[in-house]
Amino acid sequence: LLLAASAGGWWWWQNEQSKTAVAPEYETASVTKGEIKKVVKASGVVNPLAKVEIGSQISGTIIKLNVDFNSRVKAGEILCQLDPATYDAAYSQAEAEKTSAEADRDYQKKTLDRKRQLLEQKLFPQADFDKAEAELKGSEAKLLLAGARLKKAKVDLERCTIYAPIDGVIIDRTAEVGMTIAASFNAPKLFILANDLTKMQINAKVCEADIGQVQQKQKVKFKVDAYPEAFEGEVVQVRNSPITEENVVNYDAIILVNNPDL
Repeated sequence: LLLAASAGGWWWWQNEQSKTAVAPEYETASVTKGEIKKVVKASGVVNPLAKVEIGSQISGTIIKLNVDFNSRVKAGEILCQLDPATYDAAYSQAEAEKTSAEADRDYQKKTLDRKRQLLEQKLFPQADFDKAEAELKGSEAKLLLAGARLKKAKVDLERCTIYAPIDGVIIDRTAEVGMTIAASFNAPKLFILANDLTKMQINAKVCEADIGQVQQKQKVKFKVDAYPEAFEGEVVQVRNSPITEENVVNYDAIILVNNPDL
């Protein structure tokens, strides 16, 4: 009986010890409401809202440069000046050709008037009068052609001065004094002008698996390498055109960012 009682007591003590060792611990808390967030991560490039590349439509040599990197300019402000000597000479030549064409037109007109009077008196043949009339029309056409050449020469001369098309900041410049510009099929890029750096946009490349969750007016938090703090933006556009790079399909999400501190 003593042995049985000892064995039962030992079994009961071991069982209680094992229950104590694996007993769970509970933590209580009040029931509250909160947000369940689903986050889409993407990377992209911060760009100005409007970025204009300014080039030259004519060839020439830069003789004057008025702006530099980070220069703030107004629309219509002169950025640089090309050597106008060649185009000034072409304009003078076209102006002389137009003056000559006007003189020829006036002469042909007076000649036709005299021949018309002789024709009315039956002192001049009809065929010669028709020829004089045709010569007048030819001189008028030459005058129109000379006027068009003068207008083109004037436009080329005006293009020797390159102006800012919009208000903004020069964010890139390749123009240098003495640089020769060769304008052929493509206008050489001289400046890049951003119109307003207080408003920027991010072109974020979102994976095709996540793009369905991105909608307009969603809030965005982002970081850039230059600053430790996070910035905020808002999705304003999700573009439908896919971008495939190394067999990975992405879509552009445009994020508007206010940048008052530049």
